[in-house]
Amino acid sequence: LDGLVETAARQRREAAAERRRVAKAMDSGEVRETADRIPGLLADLEAAHAALETDEATDKEHAAALKKAQAQWSEELKAFRELLR
Repeated sequence: LDGLVETAARQRREAAAERRRVAKAMDSGEVRETADRIPGLLADLEAAHAALETDEATDKEHAAALKKAQAQWSEELKAFRELLR
C-alpha cells in the first residue's frame, strides 16, 4: 500500500504541475487578446479554468481518501499482528 500511496502522490504532483502550466498558458496576454476578438472563446477559457479547478479539488479528495485508507490499513495490520502474538 505504501508503494501505491507514493505513486499516487507523484502522479498528483505531476498533474498539479501540468494544471499550473495550462492555466498559465491560458492566462497569457496573447491568449487573452485573441479571446477578446473571437466570440465565445473567453467563455471557453473560463470553462477550462473551472474544469482545472474541479480537477484540483477532485485530486485533493482522492488524496484524502487514500490517506484515510492507508491509516485504516495500518491500524488493521497492527491489530492483526497483535492477534498473531
